[in-house]
Amino acid sequence: YVKYTKAYSETAGYLRSYMQQLFMEKKYLEAEKFFLPMCYLYRNCVELGQKAIWFEETGVGLQTRCKVMKDNKHSIRAMWDLLKEYVISCGNGSQEDDDYVKLLEKYCYELHDYDSDASRFRYPVNKDMVPYFGHNKWFDFAKVSEYFEGIINAFDGIDAALNARNEYIAEMEAEYRAEMEAEYRAEMAYQDCW
Repeated sequence: YVKYTKAYSETAGYLRSYMQQLFMEKKYLEAEKFFLPMCYLYRNCVELGQKAIWFEETGVGLQTRCKVMKDNKHSIRAMWDLLKEYVISCGNGSQEDDDYVKLLEKYCYELHDYDSDASRFRYPVNKDMVPYFGHNKWFDFAKVSEYFEGIINAFDGIDAALNARNEYIAEMEAEYRAEMEAEYRAEMAYQDCW
């Protein structure tokens, strides 16, 4: 997952930078055509970031992990709802952490409500052939980019925190097992002496 999420976010960043360059050159219409691909890449990055955490860091059984991902397809809201308890476990219970979780939840729900099936940025029309965007709609690509990057960075941090915690737990379990084995061997050696 890491290779894909990094590729999506970096490519979206390149598009944002290129749009900034075109805007500086006052080539607004040329820049406009890169907005939806940028959003599509960012949105995929958010979704894959959530799935990476779910798949690699939660400790849920393989069958459950696969079924949940299949059942929830592109649902950022559903994946957030599954990850929320793990996200909370990364914090220390402070008001600041609580506010952070609430803000991230708000962002996930907003993104999901805007593009629940990952098609709004991918296709020009919905399944009923109604265009997603009118011709008179303008978006601030820099602000939209910051929004997406904020979500992506949050999930990157959560992934890193859960990974560090899981490694610590694994080390502690290995150390405990080694101690128990050493005690068992010592006990067996003592009994063999008698």
